[in-house]
Amino acid sequence: MNCTCWSPCPCSTIRLILQAFTGARLSTQVFHACIVSVCPSTLLSEQIASACEVRAAGAGSGGPRSLRVPDKEYAQMTSLDAFEAIRTVLAVRQFRNDPIPDEVVRQVVESAHLTASASNAQPWHFLVVQNAETLKQLGQLATTGPYIAQAPLAIVVVIDRTPLSVSDGSRAIQSMILTAWSHGVASNWVGFVGHIDAVKPILGIPDEKDVLGIVPLGYAVRQVGAGKKKRKPLGEVVSRERFGQPYH
Repeated sequence: MNCTCWSPCPCSTIRLILQAFTGARLSTQVFHACIVSVCPSTLLSEQIASACEVRAAGAGSGGPRSLRVPDKEYAQMTSLDAFEAIRTVLAVRQFRNDPIPDEVVRQVVESAHLTASASNAQPWHFLVVQNAETLKQLGQLATTGPYIAQAPLAIVVVIDRTPLSVSDGSRAIQSMILTAWSHGVASNWVGFVGHIDAVKPILGIPDEKDVLGIVPLGYAVRQVGAGKKKRKPLGEVVSRERFGQPYH
């Protein structure tokens, strides 16, 4: 979906509207008002409207109508962005001290909050740290991540001591890294369970919890990305039907 409106293009905001309203009940007029408020492109509004299916809230109820994005059309609008973030994201260890907008920070933590977990246990807690002195302390205590002190913000991921909490928390960390990257914000995963417990006292983390990792966030000092990664050939790590059978 291409937009011919102003630069920078607010189409990421429009995607948020679609996500927020997917499955929600609202009038067609309200939906279009939201779109027009962030994008003056009539063509784009028409493209979005054509991708949405208007359904009656109930047969013959005469109630409000709802807009629902069909799975196929929604996938076409969002999947490219997801893959592009995965393709280009890199670990960054040098940050500018520029602040990250509050709305971006909220979306990053919301992506973690919305991540799936085994049996929907959600065995996690996310601490958003922005105090400069605390960030400096985290950089000193997390020996593999002294660059935390440079970042304008870090998210400390705390998990319960349950069999699948490391797996669930790891998924949440990846959600945050990719969401941040989609907004031009770089990050990295610092530490692991049992290696960064020293941060517990300064953050008030209970002894019965584990610290899975710290994710510093910030704008990279220099441009990175472009999808250049050192990876084994696909054929070495992917098989079809049986292990070792070539994938073509």
